[in-house]
Amino acid sequence: MDKERNRDVILNFGLIARGKLREIERLQDFIDRNLPHFRVIYQTVTARKLKLLKVRGNLDEWKSGGV
Repeated sequence: MDKERNRDVILNFGLIARGKLREIERLQDFIDRNLPHFRVIYQTVTARKLKLLKVRGNLDEWKSGGV
C-alpha cells in the first residue's frame, strides 16, 4: 500500500530530447492527450545544445534569486 501511495508524490522531471520537429510535436500532443494532470512548466525548442541544471531549494526562491 505504501509503495502505491509513494507513486502519487509530486516530483519534478527534467528531460532533454533530440528529434525532428514533427516528433517533438507528436510528443507534445501525446502529453496533452494522455496525461491530463501532467503540467509542462517550461519548454523550449532550439537547434542549440541544451543543458539541465539541478539546483537545491524551492523553484520560487530560485526564480527570485533567493537561493
